[in-house]
Amino acid sequence: KHYKSTVPVNELRALNGIKDDFGADVVIMVASSGITKDGYAFIANKFYYVVYTLDDIIRMGLRA
Repeated sequence: KHYKSTVPVNELRALNGIKDDFGADVVIMVASSGITKDGYAFIANKFYYVVYTLDDIIRMGLRA
């Protein structure tokens, strides 16, 4: 899903909720505009949750 603004915390919760359904060890979200302050608070203690912003993706491309 593409958001034009920051991704709201409810989307992070939903993605987290299906992690076990897929047997995943890591949750990865690409949020080109970032996530909300509440979203960062939600994932703060979840070591398995990774959020990449557009800047992160650009940096990865430059290192390749």
